[in-house]
Amino acid sequence: GMDIVGDLAVPWPGPNACGTEECPLALSSLAWVVDLGRGTAVPSDLPAATAAGQVAGVPGPTGLPRVFVRAGLVQSADEAEVRLGREAWICELNEESQMACQPIGEMAARSGRFLAAGVCLTEASGGLCQEYLILGGNTQGGAFAELYSAQSDTLTSLTPLSGVPDTLFGAVAVNVDGRIVTVGGGSQPRKADVAPMRFTVDAANGTIRGETLPLSQEQVAPLQRLFHSATALLGGRDILVAGGLDATLVPTRSATVLRFDGDT
Repeated sequence: GMDIVGDLAVPWPGPNACGTEECPLALSSLAWVVDLGRGTAVPSDLPAATAAGQVAGVPGPTGLPRVFVRAGLVQSADEAEVRLGREAWICELNEESQMACQPIGEMAARSGRFLAAGVCLTEASGGLCQEYLILGGNTQGGAFAELYSAQSDTLTSLTPLSGVPDTLFGAVAVNVDGRIVTVGGGSQPRKADVAPMRFTVDAANGTIRGETLPLSQEQVAPLQRLFHSATALLGGRDILVAGGLDATLVPTRSATVLRFDGDT
Protein backbone atom coordinates (compact mmCIF):
# COMPACT_ATOMS: atom_id res chain seq x y z
CA GLY A 1 0.00 0.00 0.00
CA MET A 2 1.32 3.42 -0.97
CA ASP A 3 0.16 6.98 -0.43
CA ILE A 4 0.90 9.46 -3.22
CA VAL A 5 2.17 12.86 -2.05
CA GLY A 6 2.88 15.01 -5.08
CA ASP A 7 5.17 12.84 -7.17
CA LEU A 8 6.51 10.84 -4.23
CA ALA A 9 5.28 7.44 -3.06
CA VAL A 10 5.05 7.01 0.70
CA PRO A 11 4.77 3.50 2.20
CA TRP A 12 1.57 2.81 4.10
CA PRO A 13 1.34 1.92 6.93
CA GLY A 14 4.23 4.08 8.09
CA PRO A 15 7.38 2.82 9.82
CA ASN A 16 5.76 3.04 13.26
CA ALA A 17 3.51 0.13 12.28
CA CYS A 18 6.57 -2.16 12.50
CA GLY A 19 7.03 -1.67 16.23
CA THR A 20 10.55 -0.74 17.26
CA GLU A 21 12.10 -1.71 13.92
CA GLU A 22 12.30 0.51 10.86
CA CYS A 23 10.59 -0.59 7.65
CA PRO A 24 12.79 0.57 4.79
CA LEU A 25 11.46 0.10 1.28
CA ALA A 26 14.12 -1.32 -1.06
CA LEU A 27 13.10 -1.81 -4.69
CA SER A 28 15.02 -4.14 -7.00
CA SER A 29 16.65 -3.37 -10.34
CA LEU A 30 16.86 -7.05 -11.29
CA ALA A 31 15.18 -8.30 -14.46
CA TRP A 32 15.03 -12.02 -15.19
CA VAL A 33 14.84 -13.58 -18.63
CA VAL A 34 13.28 -17.04 -18.39
CA ASP A 35 13.96 -19.36 -21.34
CA LEU A 36 11.46 -22.20 -21.16
CA GLY A 37 13.18 -24.15 -23.94
CA ARG A 38 16.56 -24.17 -22.20
CA GLY A 39 15.17 -24.23 -18.69
CA THR A 40 17.23 -21.19 -17.66
CA ALA A 41 16.60 -17.95 -15.78
CA VAL A 42 19.22 -15.28 -16.51
CA PRO A 43 19.42 -12.08 -14.41
CA SER A 44 20.20 -8.62 -15.78
CA ASP A 45 20.09 -5.15 -14.23
CA LEU A 46 17.69 -2.43 -15.27
CA PRO A 47 19.04 1.15 -15.26
CA ALA A 48 17.05 1.90 -12.08
CA ALA A 49 15.32 0.08 -9.25
CA THR A 50 11.63 -0.05 -10.08
CA ALA A 51 8.36 -1.75 -9.14
CA ALA A 52 4.74 -1.91 -10.37
CA GLY A 53 5.71 -1.06 -13.94
CA GLN A 54 4.83 -2.51 -17.35
CA VAL A 55 6.80 -5.01 -19.47
CA ALA A 56 6.13 -6.26 -23.01
CA GLY A 57 8.01 -8.35 -25.53
CA VAL A 58 8.36 -6.38 -28.79
CA PRO A 59 9.93 -7.15 -32.19
CA GLY A 60 13.43 -5.97 -33.08
CA PRO A 61 15.38 -5.38 -36.30
CA THR A 62 17.81 -8.26 -35.67
CA GLY A 63 15.14 -10.95 -35.39
CA LEU A 64 15.76 -11.40 -31.66
CA PRO A 65 12.94 -10.15 -29.42
CA ARG A 66 13.32 -6.99 -27.39
CA VAL A 67 11.69 -5.94 -24.14
CA PHE A 68 9.84 -2.66 -23.58
CA VAL A 69 9.83 -1.53 -19.93
CA ARG A 70 7.79 1.39 -18.58
CA ALA A 71 8.87 2.10 -15.01
CA GLY A 72 6.42 2.25 -12.15
CA LEU A 73 7.81 3.35 -8.82
CA VAL A 74 11.49 4.33 -9.07
CA GLN A 75 13.95 4.51 -6.18
CA SER A 76 17.02 6.73 -6.13
CA ALA A 77 20.43 5.08 -5.90
CA ASP A 78 20.86 6.16 -2.27
CA GLU A 79 17.37 4.77 -1.43
CA ALA A 80 16.45 8.18 -0.02
CA GLU A 81 13.10 8.39 -1.79
CA VAL A 82 10.66 6.48 -3.93
CA ARG A 83 8.85 8.44 -6.65
CA LEU A 84 6.43 7.78 -9.48
CA GLY A 85 8.50 6.75 -12.48
CA ARG A 86 8.80 8.62 -15.76
CA GLU A 87 11.46 6.32 -17.19
CA ALA A 88 10.99 3.98 -20.14
CA TRP A 89 13.57 1.64 -21.68
CA ILE A 90 13.96 -0.64 -24.66
CA CYS A 91 16.10 -3.65 -23.78
CA GLU A 92 17.93 -5.76 -26.35
CA LEU A 93 18.32 -9.50 -25.73
CA ASN A 94 21.46 -11.36 -26.79
CA GLU A 95 21.91 -15.07 -27.49
CA GLU A 96 22.68 -15.68 -23.79
CA SER A 97 19.37 -14.07 -22.70
CA GLN A 98 21.08 -11.06 -21.16
CA MET A 99 19.48 -7.63 -21.47
CA ALA A 100 21.05 -4.28 -22.32
CA CYS A 101 18.66 -1.33 -21.88
CA GLN A 102 18.56 2.15 -23.40
CA PRO A 103 16.19 5.00 -22.47
CA ILE A 104 13.33 5.92 -24.81
CA GLY A 105 12.98 9.63 -25.56
CA GLU A 106 12.89 12.47 -23.05
CA MET A 107 11.19 11.67 -19.75
CA ALA A 108 10.83 15.19 -18.32
CA ALA A 109 7.39 15.83 -19.86
CA ARG A 110 5.98 12.36 -19.07
CA SER A 111 3.54 11.64 -16.29
CA GLY A 112 4.80 9.78 -13.27
CA ARG A 113 3.08 6.38 -13.08
CA PHE A 114 2.31 3.77 -10.42
CA LEU A 115 -0.09 0.81 -10.67
CA ALA A 116 -0.93 1.53 -14.30
CA ALA A 117 -2.64 -0.99 -16.58
CA GLY A 118 -0.97 -2.18 -19.78
CA VAL A 119 -2.17 -4.19 -22.76
CA CYS A 120 -0.99 -5.06 -26.26
CA LEU A 121 -2.98 -2.99 -28.73
CA THR A 122 -1.68 -4.62 -31.94
CA GLU A 123 0.38 -7.80 -32.23
CA ALA A 124 3.32 -8.57 -34.47
CA SER A 125 4.36 -12.08 -35.53
CA GLY A 126 5.44 -14.57 -32.90
CA GLY A 127 3.14 -13.17 -30.23
CA LEU A 128 5.26 -10.04 -29.80
CA CYS A 129 3.61 -6.64 -29.37
CA GLN A 130 3.77 -3.99 -32.09
CA GLU A 131 1.87 -1.31 -30.13
CA TYR A 132 1.55 -1.33 -26.34
CA LEU A 133 -1.03 0.77 -24.50
CA ILE A 134 -0.55 2.07 -20.93
CA LEU A 135 -3.59 3.31 -19.00
CA GLY A 136 -3.79 5.21 -15.72
CA GLY A 137 -1.41 5.09 -12.79
CA ASN A 138 -0.93 8.83 -13.29
CA THR A 139 -1.32 11.60 -10.77
CA GLN A 140 -4.10 14.18 -11.15
CA GLY A 141 -3.45 16.36 -14.21
CA GLY A 142 -0.97 13.98 -15.82
CA ALA A 143 -1.51 12.22 -19.14
CA PHE A 144 -3.91 9.31 -18.61
CA ALA A 145 -2.61 7.12 -21.44
CA GLU A 146 0.59 6.45 -23.39
CA LEU A 147 1.19 4.42 -26.55
CA TYR A 148 4.50 2.72 -27.32
CA SER A 149 5.26 1.89 -30.96
CA ALA A 150 7.90 -0.77 -31.65
CA GLN A 151 8.15 0.40 -35.25
CA SER A 152 9.34 3.90 -34.32
CA ASP A 153 10.56 3.18 -30.76
CA THR A 154 8.50 6.10 -29.44
CA LEU A 155 6.35 6.52 -26.35
CA THR A 156 3.57 9.06 -26.96
CA SER A 157 1.07 10.59 -24.54
CA LEU A 158 -2.49 10.31 -25.88
CA THR A 159 -4.98 13.19 -25.78
CA PRO A 160 -8.06 12.20 -23.73
CA LEU A 161 -11.48 12.71 -25.31
CA SER A 162 -14.92 11.89 -23.89
CA GLY A 163 -15.30 9.34 -21.11
CA VAL A 164 -11.64 9.15 -20.04
CA PRO A 165 -11.22 9.37 -16.23
CA ASP A 166 -8.67 11.63 -14.58
CA THR A 167 -6.95 8.75 -12.77
CA LEU A 168 -7.12 4.97 -12.53
CA PHE A 169 -4.90 2.92 -10.21
CA GLY A 170 -4.63 -0.86 -10.04
CA ALA A 171 -6.92 -1.83 -12.93
CA VAL A 172 -6.14 -4.77 -15.23
CA ALA A 173 -6.47 -4.22 -18.98
CA VAL A 174 -7.28 -6.92 -21.54
CA ASN A 175 -7.71 -6.95 -25.31
CA VAL A 176 -10.85 -8.95 -26.10
CA ASP A 177 -11.09 -9.35 -29.86
CA GLY A 178 -10.08 -5.73 -30.41
CA ARG A 179 -11.96 -4.34 -27.41
CA ILE A 180 -9.66 -2.71 -24.84
CA VAL A 181 -11.33 -3.29 -21.47
CA THR A 182 -10.19 -2.40 -17.95
CA VAL A 183 -11.54 -4.27 -14.93
CA GLY A 184 -11.20 -3.14 -11.32
CA GLY A 185 -8.94 -0.43 -10.02
CA GLY A 186 -9.75 2.81 -8.29
CA SER A 187 -9.64 6.58 -8.45
CA GLN A 188 -6.97 6.41 -5.72
CA PRO A 189 -4.25 3.78 -5.10
CA ARG A 190 -6.09 2.10 -2.19
CA LYS A 191 -9.62 2.18 -3.59
CA ALA A 192 -11.57 -0.29 -5.73
CA ASP A 193 -14.36 2.01 -6.87
CA VAL A 194 -14.22 1.99 -10.69
CA ALA A 195 -16.62 0.01 -12.88
CA PRO A 196 -15.31 -1.88 -15.95
CA MET A 197 -14.51 0.45 -18.84
CA ARG A 198 -13.88 0.17 -22.56
CA PHE A 199 -11.34 2.34 -24.37
CA THR A 200 -10.93 3.19 -28.05
CA VAL A 201 -7.56 4.41 -29.33
CA ASP A 202 -6.97 6.43 -32.49
CA ALA A 203 -3.23 5.95 -32.92
CA ALA A 204 -3.07 8.09 -36.08
CA ASN A 205 -4.49 11.13 -34.28
CA GLY A 206 -3.02 10.32 -30.87
CA THR A 207 -6.35 10.26 -29.00
CA ILE A 208 -8.23 7.95 -26.65
CA ARG A 209 -11.92 7.70 -25.71
CA GLY A 210 -13.51 5.86 -22.80
CA GLU A 211 -16.89 4.58 -21.74
CA THR A 212 -18.21 2.74 -18.71
CA LEU A 213 -19.65 -0.63 -19.63
CA PRO A 214 -23.47 -0.75 -19.31
CA LEU A 215 -23.72 -3.03 -16.28
CA SER A 216 -26.03 -2.89 -13.28
CA GLN A 217 -24.61 -2.10 -9.85
CA GLU A 218 -25.25 -5.74 -8.91
CA GLN A 219 -23.05 -6.84 -11.83
CA VAL A 220 -20.39 -4.21 -11.16
CA ALA A 221 -19.95 -4.99 -7.44
CA PRO A 222 -18.03 -8.30 -7.80
CA LEU A 223 -15.78 -6.70 -10.43
CA GLN A 224 -14.54 -3.90 -8.17
CA ARG A 225 -11.14 -5.26 -7.13
CA LEU A 226 -7.42 -4.59 -6.71
CA PHE A 227 -4.45 -6.95 -7.28
CA HIS A 228 -6.67 -9.34 -9.23
CA SER A 229 -6.22 -11.07 -12.57
CA ALA A 230 -8.30 -10.51 -15.70
CA THR A 231 -7.75 -12.95 -18.55
CA ALA A 232 -9.26 -12.95 -22.04
CA LEU A 233 -10.52 -16.47 -22.79
CA LEU A 234 -10.37 -18.28 -26.11
CA GLY A 235 -13.30 -17.37 -28.31
CA GLY A 236 -12.98 -13.60 -28.08
CA ARG A 237 -15.92 -12.68 -25.88
CA ASP A 238 -15.19 -13.69 -22.28
CA ILE A 239 -12.97 -12.20 -19.55
CA LEU A 240 -12.25 -14.29 -16.45
CA VAL A 241 -11.76 -12.04 -13.39
CA ALA A 242 -10.32 -13.82 -10.36
CA GLY A 243 -8.89 -13.22 -6.91
CA GLY A 244 -7.43 -10.03 -5.53
CA LEU A 245 -8.91 -7.69 -2.95
CA ASP A 246 -12.59 -6.79 -3.04
CA ALA A 247 -14.03 -3.28 -2.61
CA THR A 248 -13.47 -3.51 1.18
CA LEU A 249 -9.79 -4.44 0.52
CA VAL A 250 -10.31 -7.97 1.84
CA PRO A 251 -8.81 -10.91 -0.13
CA THR A 252 -11.45 -12.77 -2.12
CA ARG A 253 -11.59 -16.29 -3.53
CA SER A 254 -14.38 -15.43 -5.96
CA ALA A 255 -14.18 -15.41 -9.76
CA THR A 256 -16.51 -13.76 -12.28
CA VAL A 257 -16.88 -14.09 -16.03
CA LEU A 258 -17.60 -10.89 -17.98
CA ARG A 259 -19.16 -11.87 -21.31
CA PHE A 260 -19.65 -9.77 -24.44
CA ASP A 261 -22.57 -10.32 -26.78
CA GLY A 262 -21.64 -8.22 -29.81
CA ASP A 263 -20.97 -4.75 -28.38
CA THR A 264 -23.06 -5.26 -25.24
